[in-house]
Amino acid sequence: APALRTPGEATFEPVGDAPAYDYEVLLEPTLSNWLFAINAAFARTDATIRRTRNHTLEVADPVMSVFRYRVRSYPDMPLDPLLRDGFRARETHLFGEDNPRVREFAAALYRESGSVDAYVAAVLSHIRTQPYRYTLSPPTLPSANSIDEFWFTTRAGFCTHYAGAFVYMMRAAGVPARLVGGYQGGEINPISNHLMVRQYDAHAWAEIWSQGQGWRRVDPTAAVAPQRIEVGLSAALSAADRATLSVFSNARMGAWGFLTGVLQWSDSLEHRWNLWVVGYDTNFQAGLLKKWLGEITPARVGIAMFIGGGLSLSIVAAVLFWRRRPPRQHPVERIFSTFAAKLAGYGYQRPPAESPAAYVRRVADEVGLSEAQVGAVIAELDTLLYNPAIAWGSAELRALRNQLRRLQFRLAFGTSR
Repeated sequence: APALRTPGEATFEPVGDAPAYDYEVLLEPTLSNWLFAINAAFARTDATIRRTRNHTLEVADPVMSVFRYRVRSYPDMPLDPLLRDGFRARETHLFGEDNPRVREFAAALYRESGSVDAYVAAVLSHIRTQPYRYTLSPPTLPSANSIDEFWFTTRAGFCTHYAGAFVYMMRAAGVPARLVGGYQGGEINPISNHLMVRQYDAHAWAEIWSQGQGWRRVDPTAAVAPQRIEVGLSAALSAADRATLSVFSNARMGAWGFLTGVLQWSDSLEHRWNLWVVGYDTNFQAGLLKKWLGEITPARVGIAMFIGGGLSLSIVAAVLFWRRRPPRQHPVERIFSTFAAKLAGYGYQRPPAESPAAYVRRVADEVGLSEAQVGAVIAELDTLLYNPAIAWGSAELRALRNQLRRLQFRLAFGTSR
C-alpha cells in the first residue's frame, strides 16, 4: 500500500517515560528511499528524513552511497490505536474469490475460538502441530488458489509463505491484518563490536490490529521454526538449504571457521572506513582532532597538516617509484642473462637486439664448436622461451642452467671436451 502521512506525523514524538533507544545506522546503497530502523523510529539529526503514515523512515532521493543517520526508537509505543474506516477496509480486503478452502477453514476456526486472541492462538497452534516445515526451496505454487495449495498440500515454505497465509486467514475472519517486510537477526562483529544486518537476514511477519492497542506483531514463522527467530537463520536451515547459499553466506553464519574470522576482520575494516572516511561528519572530525591534539589551536592544526602532508607526499613518491621499477624477467631470461654476463667477461659481448639462440650460435662459431655441441642448448632455449604449450618448472630450469654452465666452460676455453 502507498505510504501516507497525516499532518504533523513526521514531527510527532512520544513524551513521558516511554523507554527509548538511541543508535546510529550506516546504510549501504540500496537504490531505494526507505531506511533501516526499529519501530517506532524518529530521525534525530537529519531533517531530510521523513516519517511515513506506515511508521517507516524515508528520504527524498534513493540511497546511492553509504548513508549515515541517527535514530531514536520507542519499541513500546502503540501504533495507530485508532484505525480510520478507510484503513480498516484496506487491511481487511481480500482480492477475488481465490482460496475457498482457506476461507472456509478460517471462518470455522474463528467461530470456534470466540475471540481474536483465541483465534490467533488457534492458527499458530495449527501450524505448530501439523507437518509444516521451514525451507528456502519450497515447491512451486500455482497462481490460482496458491494459499489453499500451501496450507493443505505442500506445507513447506519460508517466512513469506507463513506470514502471507496468516494475514489472509486473519482478513478472512474480518480481523485487520497486514504483511510486514523487514529484517530479523544480524550478527555482532567481535572485532569492532557493531551489529551487521545483511540481506539474508530479510524476514516477513504479520501485524494485526486491536482496538486501543493498535498494531501488534505476530510472527507465524516462530510456530514452524522457532530457532529462526530465537537463534537466527542459520539454525533453521537444513543441509540442503545451506547448499543453496553462497560460500561467503555460509562463512558469515559461522560454518567456515578460518574464513569466518577473515570476513569478520574485513567487515571491521570496512566499518571503520565508513565511519572515518565516508561518514566523516563535522562532529566526528572535532572529536577526533581533540583526541589527537588535545586543545585545538591554529598552531597544532598547522603542525598536524604539515605532518599529514609529508606523509601523503611520501606515500605518493613510494607509489611512483614502485610503478617505475624494472619489469620482472622471465625465469629463463634471468638464467640466460647470467650466462651472457659471464661470457661478456671473456670478450663475447651480446648486442641488445641479438636473440639468445643467435648469440650462442655466433659465439660457438667464433670458438669453433660444432652444431652437435650447441644444437641441443639452442633448441632448449627456443622451446622454453617461445613455446607457450611447454610446461616448465624447477627441474627444467635446473637442467637448462647446467647445460649453459657446461657450454660456458667449452666457450671459455675453446675446446670440445
